[in-house]
Amino acid sequence: INSKLANWYHLKTFYSIRIPQGSLKYPVDFLNTFPIPVSVDLNPLDQIVSYMLYLRIKEFSTLTDQLMSTYFEQIIDGMVYELYFPELLKKHNREIIKHLGELPELTDNMSDEQKMSIIRTVFNRLNEKEHPVRENLFYMNSIPEIAIIEGRQCP
Repeated sequence: INSKLANWYHLKTFYSIRIPQGSLKYPVDFLNTFPIPVSVDLNPLDQIVSYMLYLRIKEFSTLTDQLMSTYFEQIIDGMVYELYFPELLKKHNREIIKHLGELPELTDNMSDEQKMSIIRTVFNRLNEKEHPVRENLFYMNSIPEIAIIEGRQCP
C-alpha cells in the first residue's frame, strides 16, 4: 500500500484526505478495492521494507547513509510495479526482483552495528554502477505506463 502505484490508484479512484506530515489517509473503500497480487513470493519485498523502516528511525550524518532509505524506497516502487505489471516490465527488460540476489534478514537479536552492516552491504551491492537493479530503476520511466504513475512526461 505504501507505494507510488497505490497513491496513484487512490488519487485516480478516491478523494484524498490529507493528514499531518503530508501523508494520505486511505478510506476503507480504497483498502477494500485495491487489488493485492497473490501467489507471489513477497519475502524480497519484506526484506527491503524492513531495511527502509530501520533506516527511517536512524539519524545519519553522511549523505550516503541518508540516501539509502530513498534508494530502498525506489526499489520498493520498482518491485511493486513488477508485482502488478510483470509482463510489462519483462517486455521492457526492467525487472527488479530477479536481480536482487540474497537479502539477509534483520532480526531483533542483532545489534545496531550488525543491522547497519547488512543494510550497507546490500545497498552498496544494489547501487553499483553496472548493477541491473540500479540500471532498471534509472530507466523505469522509459516505460510510458510507469511514467504516468510517476507523474512524469512520457518519453
